[in-house]
Amino acid sequence: MSRVARLTTLFGTRARVVLVLSALALSACGSDDSPAEPDLPDTPSATEVTTPPVLINRAEVVAALEREYPQNLDVSARVVIWIRLDDRGAVQEVRIHTSSGYPEFDQAAIRIGGIMRFSPAQRDGRSVPVWVSIPITWTVVD
Repeated sequence: MSRVARLTTLFGTRARVVLVLSALALSACGSDDSPAEPDLPDTPSATEVTTPPVLINRAEVVAALEREYPQNLDVSARVVIWIRLDDRGAVQEVRIHTSSGYPEFDQAAIRIGGIMRFSPAQRDGRSVPVWVSIPITWTVVD
């Protein structure tokens, strides 16, 4: 089951920011006979969730996308970040999965990932820690 949410904001007349939130939840696969939820591994890996995490502070993220656009650059860029969420949906770690090729955009994406807040991912009615993949695209428009 997959959901995709798109947020778009215009700032000035030169750039448009698009954030695509992928509902692909990534986490560790534990054995079914374990009574406790397994710890999330340090490296992202895919698993099933019955309810994916949902971004709950969209307005704050949109404002950050605008604020974090590197003003010294006039280019489009795409960064894919991995975010590790705990079983409450709180961000524990943000990593670059796919670099934009511009350190300024990569660092902006990490800062944006750090302010995101999510509802908890769930598997069979239980909140679980997960990794999520978030592509962030800044597009320059004339």
